Amino acid sequence: MNNSFLGGLLFGFVIVFGIFLVVSFLARKGKNAHYDERQKIIRGEGYKISFITVSILNFVYGCMVYDSTSSIIAPQLVVITIALIGLLIYTLYCIFNDAYLQVGQKIGKWIGLIILVIIGNGYAAFSNSKRDFNIKELANVSLLNIIIVIFFSIVLISFLIKQYMLRKDENNEES
Repeated sequence: MNNSFLGGLLFGFVIVFGIFLVVSFLARKGKNAHYDERQKIIRGEGYKISFITVSILNFVYGCMVYDSTSSIIAPQLVVITIALIGLLIYTLYCIFNDAYLQVGQKIGKWIGLIILVIIGNGYAAFSNSKRDFNIKELANVSLLNIIIVIFFSIVLISFLIKQYMLRKDENNEES
C-alpha cells in the first residue's frame, strides 16, 4: 500500500476518534437531559413510519426497478440511499414533533456537529477525482458523500425551520 494512503487513513482515524471523544464528553456533561414519555411515544411512531417506508422502497426497488437501473447506478448505493431516506423520515418526524432533542439538551452542539459533517463530506466529494455513478458496478464514494451532504443539509434546514417556528410561536404568545 501507498504510504500517503496509510498516513491519510491513520490521520482520518485519529480525527474521527477525537471528534467521538469530544462529543461523548459533551454528552456526559449534560447528564440531566432525558426523553420524556411523550417524546418516547413520538419516537416510536417515527420508527414505525420510517420502517414501513424503507420496507416499501426496498420492495419496489427489488421487484420493479432493479433490472432497469443496475447498469446505471450501483445497487449498493440505492440500498444505502433507501436506508438514509428512512432515517431522514424518522429524523424529520422527530424534529417537527419536538422529540429529536432530549429535554434540557442544547441544540447548538448538534447544529455544529451537523455543519462539520456537511463540510467534511462536501470536501471529500469534490476533492475526489472519480465522477462516475457506477464504477465496475460498485458504488462511487464521492456520490455517497454528496448524498450524505444532502441528507445532513435537509436535517440542518429542518432544525432551523423548527427553531424559527418556535420563536414565532413565542413572539405570538407574548403579544
